[in-house]
Formats: sequence, structure tokens, C-alpha cells
Amino acid sequence: MCKRLLIVTDEMERGGTQRQILEMLRHLDTEAFEAELLYFRMSSPWVDELRARGVRVTRIDKRHRLDPLFLFRLCRFLRRGRFDVIHAFAFSAEVWICLANLLVGHARLVSSVRGMYLWYGGLQWTLKRWVTRHSAAVVANSHAGAEYAALQMGLRKNRFDVVYNSVPPLPATREAAKRRAAPRLLFVGRLDPVKNLSCLLRAVERLRASGCNAVLDLVGEGAERAPLEREIRQRGLGSAVVLHGEQAAVDRFLARAHLFVLCSHCEGLSNAVMEAMSAGLPVVASNVGGNAELIAHGRTGLLFPPDDDEALAALLQELLASPARRKALGVAAREFIGGFQDGRHMSRQLSGIYERCLAPQPGWQLER
Repeated sequence: MCKRLLIVTDEMERGGTQRQILEMLRHLDTEAFEAELLYFRMSSPWVDELRARGVRVTRIDKRHRLDPLFLFRLCRFLRRGRFDVIHAFAFSAEVWICLANLLVGHARLVSSVRGMYLWYGGLQWTLKRWVTRHSAAVVANSHAGAEYAALQMGLRKNRFDVVYNSVPPLPATREAAKRRAAPRLLFVGRLDPVKNLSCLLRAVERLRASGCNAVLDLVGEGAERAPLEREIRQRGLGSAVVLHGEQAAVDRFLARAHLFVLCSHCEGLSNAVMEAMSAGLPVVASNVGGNAELIAHGRTGLLFPPDDDEALAALLQELLASPARRKALGVAAREFIGGFQDGRHMSRQLSGIYERCLAPQPGWQLER
């Protein structure tokens, strides 16, 4: 009998979590699960794609931090939907859907850990622990994220299932075609404080001061755009940094880049890094969170201490001066990431977790 599955997220703008929702729903076994998507704000063409694939998508607007009307509509939606499993992919979505499910629902709740959450305070961890107490399973996308969340909530790590992100295969970049071009660095992602793009700007400033004419392409949008534009002007990097905004496809940026760079303060499992590796592009990333689960330093990429622009600049300069080293790292990265390119595998893992949650089992209890 086909089970009813509800996927819930706060927003459906283009982002890493939303990309994984899309990838999972593309490959879900529709004979086992009838899936619906619920979100609260910020749409994107991905919503249209899911609807074109026959996935029912509902938006219930949440207008205020405490919104009784929103909760009423959410409860009414769950009562009508009679879902068997609910998988929540974001903090706010987890809190609200857990409350509504306790009030009117009967579904098994699956919650998520999709980052390191270093910015969480006591209230957030209290709410996260409350959601976890009412979850039949918790899915993390990295071991680092699972370990940190387990520590913060006083749980055993074996309470978490780790399911890595999936990334589609991308055309391999051609190193030979770039040798006569100005060196290009690439960042793809949200312009968000956690991405620590100021560190990258400082490293580019060091490169330019040393005589390297590298150009940095920033692909993405976010709240940090205006502060970044100011910092670019203040550092005199107007000719060295190009802000491209959000792009539907990043293939052409990957194709012309010499290096991909990620300077985040914390990461779960970066879709942008995985895409760069899939394209055979060498990656230099801060040694935080799940980055070390993707990058073996010196073999499939390079890692540097977080927020250390001097160390980052040195690694960038080293690789820009060595096409052979870049090629070797890129080939190894592409080979490694091949194991993550089957979205059906990720979807099967998640389906197995949903089936386990639906099987008769004793009540979910937190354990220290």
C-alpha cells in the first residue's frame, strides 16, 4: 500500500537543502510513497519543476514569528492530508510541523541536521531537543553535523542516520583551455555571514599584492551583498571581484574557473563543493564540518584553518602556479565524488528510514 509522505521546508528558494529535496523527489519510489511538498515562503522555478513532475506542492504563508493563524492553517492541512511520514528539512519547519502533528496528526516525524548550527543559542537547542524527542528518526547529512548535534543535545550519535547529499554528474572542466586565461577563482552559494566571504576577499587582496592577477567570481545572492560590495570598494578590488548574482546554472562558471574556494565558518555537507568536485575542479576549503568528509587534504583538494586568509592565499598561489597539481587534484576529486552521483541511492536510503519509522516499534526515547 502506498504511504503518504510530506516533505516540509521553510522556503523553496534555490539553496543546498532545496536542491537535495528536489533530487530526492526526482528519484523517490512512487509505488512506495506518494509525496507532497509543503513550504512557507520564497518560491523558485524548482517548485514549478516538482509540480510538472506530478508532485503536489502547497504553500502556507507564515507572516510573523508567532502566528496563530498560520498554526491553524497548518493543523487543518495535516488533518486533511492524513500523512504517514513527515520529513522536516529546516529548523522552523521542524518546530511548527512537530507542534501541529502533536495537536492533530498521527504521522511519524523525521527531523534533520543539515549543518553545524554553531549560531544556535540555548533556546534553539532546547527546541531542537524537543523536536528530536518527538521524532522517530533524525537524518544528518554529515558525520560532523551528527556528532556536534548529539553533543549539544546530550544524545548518542547512533540516534542519527547519516545520509550524504547527492550531486548530479557534471561535464569535466578542461585545464588545458585555461592556461592562457587570467586565473579565476570561484565561489558559489548564498551571500551569507556564515560563508565568511570577507576571508576570501582578504586572500584575493594578498594575491593581487603579490602580483597575481586572479579574478574572483562570486555566484549567488543574499543578505551580505551590500556589505560585500562596500568591502570590495574599500579594499580596491573592483577589478578583481565580479558579483554575478543568482544563476540558474553554474556549469559555465565551473568550466572557466581554475579553483573553487569555500571559506565558511561552518558547513554540513556543501552541495557547491560537491558540484565543483563533480566537474573535476580542484577545491580549497576551510577545515570545518563536513568539508573534511569530502576533501582528503593533498589528495582530493586542500583544506586550510578557518578564517586564516594568509594560509588560504598561500594555497591559492601554490595551485595557481601549478597546472599539473590542479589537474591531479581535480581528477582525484571527480573520481571520489562519483560515489555520490546516484540520486536513487540517497532516495533509497531515505525511503528505508521512512519504512523503519512506520514499522511497529517502542516509543522514541532520548538516551544519554
